[in-house]
Amino acid sequence: MKNLGERKGQRVGYETVVRTFMTHQEIANLTATSRQTVTTVLNELRSKNILTFNRRRLLIRDMVQLAKEGGLG
Repeated sequence: MKNLGERKGQRVGYETVVRTFMTHQEIANLTATSRQTVTTVLNELRSKNILTFNRRRLLIRDMVQLAKEGGLG
C-alpha cells in the first residue's frame, strides 16, 4: 500500500489519496497473497486508523505508520 500511495497518490495535507484504488483481488495478485488476506490486512489497517478506503479511493492517513506496519508491501 505504501508503494501504491507513493506512486499514484496525491498529497492532501498530511494524508495521501489514491483515487484509482484497485480491487482486493488485484492487490492479492500483485502481492502473491489471497483476496481474503488482503481484506484482513486492509481491515486491520483501517481499525488502527492508518487508512480508510471504499470502492473508489484509498486514503492513507499515516504513511509513516503504514511503513512501520508493513501492510501488503
